[in-house]
Amino acid sequence: TRNRSRRDLADRVAKTMPEAAMQLRVDAKDAPGVVELLEARGREWLARGMHRTVLGWLASFDDDALVYWCAQALLPLEPEDARPLFSQARKLGVECKDAARAYEAWCGEVASYVVQWGAVHGLANLVDDLEALEATLGAPTGELRFRTSADALTALMYGRAEDPRIVAYAEATARAIEHAVDPGARITAAAQLLIYKLWWAGDFPGGRALYASFDDQVAKGEDLAPLPRLIWWSCASIVDWQCGKPADC
Repeated sequence: TRNRSRRDLADRVAKTMPEAAMQLRVDAKDAPGVVELLEARGREWLARGMHRTVLGWLASFDDDALVYWCAQALLPLEPEDARPLFSQARKLGVECKDAARAYEAWCGEVASYVVQWGAVHGLANLVDDLEALEATLGAPTGELRFRTSADALTALMYGRAEDPRIVAYAEATARAIEHAVDPGARITAAAQLLIYKLWWAGDFPGGRALYASFDDQVAKGEDLAPLPRLIWWSCASIVDWQCGKPADC
């Protein structure tokens, strides 16, 4: 059949022409093949800013396995619309006992508040959801352990700063920063920790040390993606302003 031919051709060109392979999978209505390609290439495509392209590919599908990728593609465009999709993907991860996907989706929920900004109602409740996930699925591991700690710190800082758990999440973020593999995640978390130290904890020596270390990393990190670079600068500029350095700010 025509769809079988499309799937066969997609298999042959997937390594050298992944976008063409994806279009063939979409035209063949091959949802499992679309999922497989997204898992292999989705992060790369979104890092290149192909959010609308990915949304176009997914528009003709109604498949639970694609909810997470719909949410990721929507995140920088319509964060409020992405949020319930991340929530759905988190619940699907729990049902399937896919801890990594459940925690990734939870991080996406936090990110949807950060990207939307100004609307923080319900943000701190996600920390309760995180702890419920840990009770059900076990603690996140590897990079996800780091990401969830940093995102929980962010959620409490802007959603419920008086919550006593904020100290533990700040300490976990500080411990994990030096071990994070992804430079963007490390810089983004350091930016939030910087604000925590200076505004909430009153740790001015620690904040200044963090600023000095990571501002230099951002300046020298030629391969650092634009978003974490901007997040760091937005937080560092507040420090410059507070320290009476308007030119640097």
